[in-house]
Amino acid sequence: KIVQGEASAQCQWHEIMKVTSTKNLVNVYTTPVRAFILPKKDIGQQFEGLKKLMQDNTQCLKFDMRNGD
Repeated sequence: KIVQGEASAQCQWHEIMKVTSTKNLVNVYTTPVRAFILPKKDIGQQFEGLKKLMQDNTQCLKFDMRNGD
C-alpha cells in the first residue's frame, strides 16, 4: 500500500510486472503504462529491506533495483 497525504493506492504482489530504478527513483510497474514512482530519498535506509521484500514476493518479467549510491 502506498500512501501520500490522504490518498492511497495498493496492488497485489502478482500484479507487479516490472521493477526498475534510476539514481533517484524506484519504479514499480503494474501495467506497461502504470507505475508507482517511489523517490529513493523517501525510502532511505529501508532500501535493502524493500528490495529483498520485492525480490521474495514478485515474479517480475524484469527486476533491476539498484541503490545507485
